[in-house]
Amino acid sequence: MVRWVRRPRIVAWTSVALLMSALLAWPVSSAYAESKPITDWSFYVETTSNTAMYDLGCNQGSFDASHGTSSLVFLDFGGQNSSGTGSLEIDGTSVSNAQIESMAANFANGYYTCTGSDTTTVLTEAVGTNNSYYDVSTGGGQTWAGVINAVKSDASAYASQVTVWAGNDIEPSFNSWANTSAWISGYSGVEPAPYLDYGSADGCSSTSHANGSCSNGWTTSDVYYAAWGATPAEASPEIYYAVNAEQWTQISLYGYYSGPQGVINFEGPLDENDLNGSTLTSSAAWTYLNGDLSQYSVLNSNMPRSLEVHDGT
Repeated sequence: MVRWVRRPRIVAWTSVALLMSALLAWPVSSAYAESKPITDWSFYVETTSNTAMYDLGCNQGSFDASHGTSSLVFLDFGGQNSSGTGSLEIDGTSVSNAQIESMAANFANGYYTCTGSDTTTVLTEAVGTNNSYYDVSTGGGQTWAGVINAVKSDASAYASQVTVWAGNDIEPSFNSWANTSAWISGYSGVEPAPYLDYGSADGCSSTSHANGSCSNGWTTSDVYYAAWGATPAEASPEIYYAVNAEQWTQISLYGYYSGPQGVINFEGPLDENDLNGSTLTSSAAWTYLNGDLSQYSVLNSNMPRSLEVHDGT
């Protein structure tokens, strides 16, 4: 399966390039639609059990080996607590950083073990938090970088098939841009591993790629930076409704014209249909985002992933 290569820095525009960009960004019909990839299961972790996490990893490894595919999975451990010692899972369970590290390593172990003799399938495991709870700060980002370093160390025996990233459900409605950008800065200053932004674009425009307003004082450029502009950022945004695909298409267009890293190479859409049946299915989420991106020849609609979040108990 195609994997993204980290994008190069964008060089300065010339006047000719600016003219060409204006022409190329005009909406065009896509000559073809890429095929939707297999949907990988991600999890809101609601347990402190290493065995449960091993079993979830084993399920993914068995599936990948039998289907000849690789996967991108995030494990969301909730928001970081104010003391920097752990997180509060989505169901209210308190979990320490040491427990997070152990559970994430056990997920990697399960994946590695249950691929069996198949050594060609690989897992990218994003160990995630969110920007809704107390420690959304420079220190919080640094703490999470320490968690990721520890998971990489604990899972080093599985490194031939498991790559460890961070993850963050970054949503404008959850917290201020000042706090969230401080977290990003803290993380980026310590940990070179990518973080997967599997968040939202609350309140951002679905029709304009100008640097307009989003929810809670955020702007288009803020959402773009969190998802792609920051050096370690990778993007797998929430596409729960059709309008979300339109929002992220405009944010990627903003990147084409103004962003430091250019257009967003999305890993793929995230849906929550298993948890909320009124939202888009995996197929619909992928079709909407792929279709909207395909309207513009300068955007990249070739997404290698499809993600769906589930309860991880």
